[in-house]
Amino acid sequence: MLRIVSALLVGLLSGFLIYIIFGLVIGPKDVSPLFIMTTFLGGWALTTYVVLNGTSTAGKVWSRGGLLGAGEWLLVGLAMLIYNGRTVAESEAVNGGNRVADFGPWWTSFYDGIRSCGIHGHTVPHHLLPGEAHP
Repeated sequence: MLRIVSALLVGLLSGFLIYIIFGLVIGPKDVSPLFIMTTFLGGWALTTYVVLNGTSTAGKVWSRGGLLGAGEWLLVGLAMLIYNGRTVAESEAVNGGNRVADFGPWWTSFYDGIRSCGIHGHTVPHHLLPGEAHP
């Protein structure tokens, strides 16, 4: 019984990582509810089967799950590199190379706030702000 519960828990965690990996590679614009259900539940079921198949103890399930999880985290890092490269390329095409706008509206607001008000009432020297000419 503990072996099955362990396999279901490992499968749940792995299914979430599989969903994250595919979501990063495909991109947020193309993610649909069917995609989420397929990758998350499919990854959960497949991982549960893989870690449960041929094991006799819960410890063996967790060791297989740990090895599988380590590989998945390496793939998450690779998927993030793919996602970031695509995001920067798309933002340069849209923003015309504006490096501040590459980080989105939250960073632009933060940047404008620092530039106009300074930090804690002190003005920020213009030579410390990126993209501004030295006085």
